[in-house]
Amino acid sequence: MEFKKDIAVIGGGPGGYVAAIRAAQLGKTVVLFEREAVGGTCMNWGCIPTKHLLHQTKILRELRTGKTFDGPVGEIVLNWPRVQSEKQKVVDRLVRGVEFLLQRYGIELVRGSAVLRDERRIVVRTKKDDEQVWEAAKIILASGSRSSELPFLKIDGTEILSSTEALALASPPKSLLVVGAGAIGLEMGTIYSRLGTEVTVLEIMPTVLPGCDREMGQRFELILKKQGLKVLTQSRLESGERFEGRVVLKGMNLKTNAPFEFTAEKVLLATGRRPLAEAAGFFEGAHALILNAVGHAAADCTARAIIHAVLKARTLAGIPAFGDLPER
Repeated sequence: MEFKKDIAVIGGGPGGYVAAIRAAQLGKTVVLFEREAVGGTCMNWGCIPTKHLLHQTKILRELRTGKTFDGPVGEIVLNWPRVQSEKQKVVDRLVRGVEFLLQRYGIELVRGSAVLRDERRIVVRTKKDDEQVWEAAKIILASGSRSSELPFLKIDGTEILSSTEALALASPPKSLLVVGAGAIGLEMGTIYSRLGTEVTVLEIMPTVLPGCDREMGQRFELILKKQGLKVLTQSRLESGERFEGRVVLKGMNLKTNAPFEFTAEKVLLATGRRPLAEAAGFFEGAHALILNAVGHAAADCTARAIIHAVLKARTLAGIPAFGDLPER
C-alpha cells in the first residue's frame, strides 16, 4: 500500500522540521520521517545539551574563582547525576514542543529509517519493523550528519568518544584528550576542565577554531590556556592505541618536527562531521542526487531558496537537500 503527500521530508532536525512546518503553513500536505528524535543532533545531542552543561560549569567556576565570596567555596561541587538529569529534562521539553508544532500543523510524523526508491517514492522501515512506501510530489533531504573518525582511531563509545557520548558520561574523567580544536572540541574540553579533568587539546592547524579569524583564534587560545586547558596546535596525530583501560596517542609537531605521546582515560574525537547520506541509504534504485568527492549532496540553492522553489513546484536539478547534508 502506498501513501501520498505533497511533500516528504527526510530528517527531523532544525532543517527538516522547519521546512515541514513552513510547507504545512502554506497549505501543503506533509510527511516527516525521523528515525530517532525530532530536533536532530542540535536539540538532542549537540547545541542544546552542550549549552546547558556549559552554563552549569560556568556557575561552578565563577563561585570558585570569584574574589568577592566568603566561606568554604572550595567545597562546592556539582551534583553531576542531577546536572545530567536536568539537562535531559530541558531536551525532552524542547522535543515535546517541536512534536506539538508538527501535530498542530497536521504534519504526519513517521518514525523509522527512510530510503529513496526514486525521485518520487520513499521506502520506510518503521519502528514497528513494518515497511511502508510513500509517494510525494517533492522530497526534501535533511538527514544531518555524524561525527568523523580517523583511519586509526574509531569511536567505540567507551574510551574513544564522539560528542554524543561525551555529553552523557556518568562521571567526569580524570584526563581527556580532545582531538580537534573546533567549536565542539573546545566546548567539551571547557566543560570537563571546569570539573577538574586534565584536558589536552590537539589541533593540526596553526590556531584553534580553524576557519575563523586568526587573531580571534590566537586570543581565544590564550584564554583557554589561562583557564587550565593544555592546547597544542600544529600537532599531527599518526597513531592511537588502547592500553590497560587508557588511550595512547602519538604524533608529530609540525613546527618543530618533534614527536609527542599523550595518554588519557578518554579521547574525544572532534575532527568535524560527515553527512548521513550514505548511512541513510539515499542511493537505492533510481535517484537524481549527485555526490561530490567528500560525500556531500550537490546543492545549487540556499535552504531558503530550495524551500521556496519546492513549494512553488519549480523544477530543480536533483532532489533538494540542505542542513549538514549539502556542500557548504
